[in-house]
Amino acid sequence: MTMKLEGRLGNNMFQYAALRGLAARTGHRAILPSSFVKLRSAFHLNIPISDRILNENKFVHHSEHYGDPEVNETIGNITLLTKTNVFLRGYFESYLYFDNVRKFIREEFTFSESLQKRASDFLIKRLHRGINVTTVGVHVRMGDMPKILENQGWILPPLTYFYRAMDYFRSRYDNVHFILCSDDKRWLERNLVSRYPERVIVSNEEDGYLDLAILTSCNHMIISRGTFGWWAGWLIDGITVYYKHYHPSRSFAAINHPYWSYIPRDEYNHWVAIE
Repeated sequence: MTMKLEGRLGNNMFQYAALRGLAARTGHRAILPSSFVKLRSAFHLNIPISDRILNENKFVHHSEHYGDPEVNETIGNITLLTKTNVFLRGYFESYLYFDNVRKFIREEFTFSESLQKRASDFLIKRLHRGINVTTVGVHVRMGDMPKILENQGWILPPLTYFYRAMDYFRSRYDNVHFILCSDDKRWLERNLVSRYPERVIVSNEEDGYLDLAILTSCNHMIISRGTFGWWAGWLIDGITVYYKHYHPSRSFAAINHPYWSYIPRDEYNHWVAIE
């Protein structure tokens, strides 16, 4: 079983995790194409890369049924192909695809030593405020959400959401500092830095892998939307706050991607919805 690499970092992580989970579920051997080499260099991934094996075998192509809310039905369709080589194509953006190998995914999605050191150095250099600091990562996705997706229900949270989410942590912990990562630094400066000037640290890194390593080094997480922030929220051990109206009711997104397919609900995850 193999997978076509599509999209960016967060998408690629879902694709890898789904491949790992579906291969384990169906008894396939998972193989990565060489396009996954950058992802593999950033994490401790165990699936081997071999274009030779992929080129020497014939594969049955299986495309994800976009908008299918029945994730388990999709898995069931793949299960029927246990005796063939399966080539998966799609984004597979649900933790249900890999919940069966959750422990292994968390282990594999630990960053390389060099990225961990860079993230640690960033926090040590910027947090000159003693040892009793609670760090909260904040991912703000702003500038690259296509209008068509917004119209279908993939909306960006309002500014008040970030205020309430940040105040939520300030009311629970002492000496809270927020580590901000975004594709729109001017928005951060205008709306969040100005409100909490002594409590925020903005990452100006251009490397998405490093930003994700910095966010997952925090104690807790506030996410906006998108796969990048989702992974930061899933990988940390603390509380993850998400926007309660992530998908507006009765929107295309809410109907075709119900909350249970992307918001973890088990004893290992602590996700909190805020207006």
